[in-house]
Amino acid sequence: MTISGAAMDSAPVFCVFIDSSGTLHIVDIALEISGVSPLSIRFSPNPFTTASSFMGKVVPHIKRWKVAELRDTAWEYLPQTSAPRLQELILIPNKELPPALARGALCEESSSLQRLTLHHVYLTGPLPTFGRNLRFLTIRQLLQRDDGITYTEIHRLLLLHYNLVEVDIQASHWSQATPNPEMIEDVSPPTLRRFSLGRLGYDDLACLRLLEKITAPNCISFELDISNVPETFPDLLRAVEPYFASVVTTVSRDLTLSLDFVLYFSLTIGRGDETFKLRGWIPSPPVEFGWVVDMLIRYRPNVTDLELETFWALPDEGLSDLFMALLDVTQSRSKGGLEAAWNVLGKPAVPGAERGAAQWLLPALVKLTVLDQSGMEGERFIAMIQAREAAATDTDPTHSLARHRFIRLKRVEYRGLASL
Repeated sequence: MTISGAAMDSAPVFCVFIDSSGTLHIVDIALEISGVSPLSIRFSPNPFTTASSFMGKVVPHIKRWKVAELRDTAWEYLPQTSAPRLQELILIPNKELPPALARGALCEESSSLQRLTLHHVYLTGPLPTFGRNLRFLTIRQLLQRDDGITYTEIHRLLLLHYNLVEVDIQASHWSQATPNPEMIEDVSPPTLRRFSLGRLGYDDLACLRLLEKITAPNCISFELDISNVPETFPDLLRAVEPYFASVVTTVSRDLTLSLDFVLYFSLTIGRGDETFKLRGWIPSPPVEFGWVVDMLIRYRPNVTDLELETFWALPDEGLSDLFMALLDVTQSRSKGGLEAAWNVLGKPAVPGAERGAAQWLLPALVKLTVLDQSGMEGERFIAMIQAREAAATDTDPTHSLARHRFIRLKRVEYRGLASL
């Protein structure tokens, strides 16, 4: 095989990316031409090479590794030596990773490590230190096991890696075999911007303690997904309030609010990837609804887009307060039954009323989309719209949008059961 002069000139840049999709001969050429340059290593199963043969080629150059993405069984061939130039490591094995191997290239000597992604990796024994410069940490443990990461270990990870910017931890089962001792030290990482805990089982004391001991004053994205919600859910809601406040005060304009009260409680508020998300099975809908109303009234986020999905009859005493905190909403998407549609348009004068309302809501609304899953006839929906439009105005010259003034709808979309 010959390589032209032009190819040789550009080869050092091209050949620092060593991928298992090529033949071993190409790997040899790339390793030779790259000289002493930092390497990006990637192995995934393919017909051209095995994990053992590929790793046999690249492991002798581990001192040059800058990025390594190792899938399938490639992790089995990681040496018990450090990779001093390693900045990003992605391990996605098809079975558990022994902790000795995990600590090999991830020991404190790898001070350059900034990004770490571990899928199906289960660590036992003392928690390893991944380096003082770690910025981005992702752990996904989606297999049903008894040695999953614990809340105490999450606390320690944040304590040991004070410069983290993004943390994303998901697990389908949180270990109950390892006790969760008291978390004594407060942790307030100043650089933490994104914090996500997903698919969590709930250990009342440990989960609540974790949220109470960790504060992220500069967080612009927070997500908590609880698989089973206990009776102490109100305490958890109080614990996540600082994250809600941090997001809605940072992202101050044109927010989207999504509320779901069907099989589970789900709240998302924010814009783009700067959001606060909370999800869990509903123990008692009025508890979550009351908390949402309280947060909106207390922090007054500028919500312009509202998505509401519910089959529950939301409590009358809080409904008016909710929508009085949403005076800037210009477009809304409602999914559910007649009750959900009324929850957007207005509070009915009497139960089941088709015309008129005790109070029209969302005065700035110009676009409404309703996805009806209850079998509500289109004629009833039209009657609701006509009742609102009869008292609406084309514009609001005072820009005050007081209770008795609301803008005429410009676009209305309705989809019944037949079109869903």
